[in-house]
Amino acid sequence: MKQGAKKLLLWCFCILLAIGSGLPVRASSETDRCADREWQAMASSETDRCADREWQAMVLAETDRADESGQKKNEQVFDQAGLLSELEVDRLLQYVERAERSTSWDLMLVSVAETDGMDAQTYAEEWADTHTAKEDGVIGLIDLKHRELILSAFGEAIYYLTDERREEILDRAYSGAHDADYAQAFTAMVEGIEEFYLRGIPDGQYTYDQETGEIVKYQKKRQITRFELILSLAAALLAGAAAGSAVIGRYRLKWGGYQYSWRENGRVALDRREDTFLNQIITHRRIPKNTSKGSKGGGRSTVHTGSGGRKFSSSSRKF
Repeated sequence: MKQGAKKLLLWCFCILLAIGSGLPVRASSETDRCADREWQAMASSETDRCADREWQAMVLAETDRADESGQKKNEQVFDQAGLLSELEVDRLLQYVERAERSTSWDLMLVSVAETDGMDAQTYAEEWADTHTAKEDGVIGLIDLKHRELILSAFGEAIYYLTDERREEILDRAYSGAHDADYAQAFTAMVEGIEEFYLRGIPDGQYTYDQETGEIVKYQKKRQITRFELILSLAAALLAGAAAGSAVIGRYRLKWGGYQYSWRENGRVALDRREDTFLNQIITHRRIPKNTSKGSKGGGRSTVHTGSGGRKFSSSSRKF
C-alpha cells in the first residue's frame, strides 16, 4: 500500500510539473495571438485611413476640376457690375452657347463698374487676352463707369464683323443699355454676331491697319473636294495616255533604233538689230487721299494690335 501511495504521489507530482511547465507556453501563445490580432487591427485601421485620405483627395480634385470648368463656363457671361439676375444670366448663357456652336468662336459678355484706370476698349481687349485660349472670338462689354458699349472681334471674326456690321450691332444694343435693360443689350450683341456670321464674309472684304496703313484683301480659302481630285487625276491620265499613243502611232519608234542627225538638219540664222534711245517723257500726277470719315465701306475692318500682341477690330458706343 505504501509503495502504491508513493507511486500515486509521484504521478501527481509529474502531472503538476507538466501542468506548471505548460501554463507559460499557453500564456505566451495566447499573448502572441492577441498581439497578432492587435497588429492586424492596427494595420487594417491604417489602411482604411489611407484609403479615406486617397478618396478625399480624389473628391477634392474632382471638385476643383468641376469648379474650374464651371468658372470657365461662367466667364462666357461675367457680370462683374451686378446688372443681371440669375435668370438673365442663364438665358444669356444659352444664347452664347448656341452662337458658339454655330461659329466655333469664343464669345464673352462682360459688365464692369471699374476698369482699373483703363479705357473701356483696352479693358475689353485685355479681358479677351486673359480669358480665352482660342484664336477666334468676340467680346461684348458694358462699361458703367464710362457708360460705353464695346464690341471687339479678333481672329476669323474680324472678317465677318466689319466696321459697318459692328456699328449696326451696337445700334441694336444701344436702346437696351440706354433704358438700363442690360440683358436686352447683351442679347442684341449675341444675335447680331450670329446673324452676320450666317450671312458670311461680305464681298470685297479687306482689313485696314490703322497703325501702319496696310490694306490686306481677304482671300477665300479654296479647297479641292474629293470628287474634283479624282476627276482631275482621271483627266490627267487620259490626256497623258492619248498624247503618248499619238506620238507612238505617228512615228512608230523603236527604242534605240532611231537617231536624229542634228548636223544635217540643224540650221542657225542670226539677225542684227539695234535700238536707239531718242527721248523720254515723264508725266506726274498727284492722287489725293480720301479723307472722308464716312467712307468706311461695307467690307472694311479696321484693325490694330492690342497690348498682348493680338489683332483686334473694335467699335464703341456711348449710352
